[in-house]
Amino acid sequence: MYTGARIEELMQLRSEHIIHEALGLVISIEIITNEEGKEISGKTDNAERLIPVHPEVQNIVEERIKNSKDTYLFKATPDDEGKRSNAIGKRFGRLKTKLGFKRVQVFHSIRKTFTTKLDRARISQPVIADIVGHEKQNITQDTYSEGITLEHRFEVINLLKYQLD
Repeated sequence: MYTGARIEELMQLRSEHIIHEALGLVISIEIITNEEGKEISGKTDNAERLIPVHPEVQNIVEERIKNSKDTYLFKATPDDEGKRSNAIGKRFGRLKTKLGFKRVQVFHSIRKTFTTKLDRARISQPVIADIVGHEKQNITQDTYSEGITLEHRFEVINLLKYQLD
């Protein structure tokens, strides 16, 4: 809810994907492929990106790095295609059902909420696209722009606030 990342992108994270920058921790999302060369985490070329770690979850990320047995931040057993998110996706589904959430509310709904919160904070569409790993909607920005700076990404991520009721 603080990264906007896809479930498989999160499940493929290893400690080496966490970069210590002067501004704070950064997740480096890479397009991961299995032995047959099939992409298992990157949906598009734009999926490869840097996402600042929000201060609310920085300690969790550091703890996961410290306690990892195999460098992955999240424990999982990959399926035949190398995807690590299937079991956790099912576990998430059982938990959300138990908590009374509807069938239409899925893990990807968290990504939608993240995007909506940035949109409602009046963050421009190209900036949101850079952070969530989408193509931009015009050729000038998608082809010619190098995207936003890491500093700007930190500013945007730090705008996120969630109220727990």
